[in-house]
Amino acid sequence: MSREKEVDQETRAQLTALVIEFNWKLDRGLPAGFGDLFTGEGVFIAAGNERRGKTELDDFARARTAQDKTSRTILGLPRLRWSGPDEVRGTVPYTLFMHSGSGQPVAQVFAVGEYEDVYRHEDGQWRIASRQSTQVFKG
Repeated sequence: MSREKEVDQETRAQLTALVIEFNWKLDRGLPAGFGDLFTGEGVFIAAGNERRGKTELDDFARARTAQDKTSRTILGLPRLRWSGPDEVRGTVPYTLFMHSGSGQPVAQVFAVGEYEDVYRHEDGQWRIASRQSTQVFKG
């Protein structure tokens, strides 16, 4: 399949659900199963830190959601293209709002960026093989 061939609607729906679940878990403080969103050797790179494998990814999610922070991530529409028979590459723009401490936070943009993703279909479902978060603008 050509790298530039768009994905079909069913694949797009499945990958969009996966992308949403990643941020839902982090924003809502729900780390359980975070590593299961990734392939066995999946990797997440953000702010110069690399987490590889389900154990490191689960540890990251537990530490991130244990912080006294409120966050919400607004996702843009993903650009998804086949890169192999069971692999899709995607770019997902995002805006991250984050507030430290308790009380009613004032909405402040923490970062505007993009996820550069590789998704793989294995064991009957799509998972993240790699995700790199790059800030385009700082809040």
